[in-house]
Amino acid sequence: MARQGLRVLQLEVTQGNAPAEQLYQSLGFESFGVEPLAVWTPEGYRSKVHMWLDLALAKNQA
Repeated sequence: MARQGLRVLQLEVTQGNAPAEQLYQSLGFESFGVEPLAVWTPEGYRSKVHMWLDLALAKNQA
């Protein structure tokens, strides 16, 4: 459980990592933007999907 006073959790997922995106969406996270060319990998630049979870809403839905 989140600490008292904490309202929002944010995370990043590498774009194209469907299992991770689906997991976080199943927990209530929503995407709010994509950061293009966020990291360099041996395969080239990869974008990051930014996601957030409103803990007050998540608590009420639990």
